[in-house]
Parts: sequence; C-alpha cells; structure tokens
Amino acid sequence: MAGVEAFVFLSAPPREADARPPPSTTPPTASFDDNVLADGTALYTQLALSRMAELSVV
Repeated sequence: MAGVEAFVFLSAPPREADARPPPSTTPPTASFDDNVLADGTALYTQLALSRMAELSVV
C-alpha cells in the first residue's frame, strides 16, 4: 500500500514524574528516560519484521 503511514508513540516518563498524561507536544520542561530506548527499538523492529512477513519480503 503505497503512501500509507503509521505512527506509534512510546512514552515512559521517569517514575517520579506527575501521573497525569503528558501533552501531545514536547514541553520545554520535559524529561526523558533513556532506559526505554531498547524497548522502543525492539517494538519498531518487531512491527517492521511482522509487516515484511505479511508482504512475503522476508
């Protein structure tokens, strides 16, 4: 399907962060937890491999 795009938002605020959902844009006071980068990479990799398998590319 040419021209189809999908987006996944992965959010993991630090444990001490406010429990309210973050805004959809990044505020200047945002903090990030780099410990979840591997999880995000694994998620995107699995999504890509699954889609490629569906398309018989792999």
